[in-house]
Amino acid sequence: MQGVQILLLLAGSLAVTAVARRLDWPAPLLLVAVGLAVSFVPGMPDFRLEPELVLVIVLPPLLYSSALDSSYVNIRRNIRPIGLLAIGLVLATTLGVGLVAHLAIPALPLPAALVLGALVAPPDAVAAVAIGRKLGLPRRIMTLLTGLYLGHNAPRAGYATRLQETAVWRAVDLLLESWVFGLIGLQLRFVLADSGATWPLFGSALLVLLAAMVIRIVWVYPGTYLPRLLSPKIRAREEFPTPQGVFIVAWTGMRGVVSLAAASALPLDMPGWDVIVLCTFVVTVGTLMVQGLSLPGLIRLLKVPSDDASSDSEAEARVKSDAARAAIARLEQASDGNVPERVIARLRTMAEHRADTVAQSVDEGPGTRWKRLRLSMLMTEREVFLAARDARDIDDELFHRVQRELDLEEAALTRE
Repeated sequence: MQGVQILLLLAGSLAVTAVARRLDWPAPLLLVAVGLAVSFVPGMPDFRLEPELVLVIVLPPLLYSSALDSSYVNIRRNIRPIGLLAIGLVLATTLGVGLVAHLAIPALPLPAALVLGALVAPPDAVAAVAIGRKLGLPRRIMTLLTGLYLGHNAPRAGYATRLQETAVWRAVDLLLESWVFGLIGLQLRFVLADSGATWPLFGSALLVLLAAMVIRIVWVYPGTYLPRLLSPKIRAREEFPTPQGVFIVAWTGMRGVVSLAAASALPLDMPGWDVIVLCTFVVTVGTLMVQGLSLPGLIRLLKVPSDDASSDSEAEARVKSDAARAAIARLEQASDGNVPERVIARLRTMAEHRADTVAQSVDEGPGTRWKRLRLSMLMTEREVFLAARDARDIDDELFHRVQRELDLEEAALTRE
């Protein structure tokens, strides 16, 4: 794929994404559908997937962007169910899909069938995040779907760096996600040409797709409830999942470009290469379209409970109050006799308003002393929020939201 083709695909994908946002449709699914539709348009450039381009250049920033939206605290809290999905389910899917593929396609050797199972076993974190974020799935479900390891986003890092990083990675995320999902749909022409697909072979590929979806459902339910039945410690430590949430986790097993890229990277002389590529494509597109398109309706039908907004607000208000008290105490310590009382009073009022979740603004041209004291208070507030996050009194999402408020105020105080 040449540079002009990459840019052409990017421009087209962004146009489709803009239409999807205007219509309030999931952009990844519309991109795949449009790619499938236009893949046979006469004169269409060669958009054949290149594994090196996807796995080395495109995928790492997408995973990093997904990790930025992940909650380290939530991942630690759900490490056991994440392990069951990330390790146990992947192994079960590899074996189950491999056996089904070997039985459905006798010409496919068992080792090659197991390779196919390994290719389609891991769900795509990028696809799960992109679609789940659009559907507004609860945090715990999103944590289980992604299961990405995220190191601490240190709150003592520069506020300007964090603000710039957020803006940059959102833009990168939009560009690469659009490009990747558009690329998936455009592979239809090449997959059919390379595999020499026949209707019987396509039917066997659909059986592989069904196996991948059913195995996930069969695994998730026992993996959710059996440990709780057998272990009192797990029952005491972990909240009991809602039946609706368990089904959504079981149903949301979308595959993505990683499986396709890995299949394309296999040696051409590998036995059953053409069948593996076709089945991987069918599983990838099938899970995206069947599960992705049905998710909104299922969420409405099952009335999946969203995150408790009132609980979030209470936790945020409680920690803001603690931070404000600590900041006021720091103000009393840092102020000296040369600071006018009206400045002290104003800083105290701002801290109290923050505790009441009232939006704050900063007047133009604050004096040097006012800046110094307010910046000192902000540092103390950060420490309180960090301690609350580490103590699990608040969720990472709340922590990042309040941290951004502090970042914006600090940026306003220190701008030229």
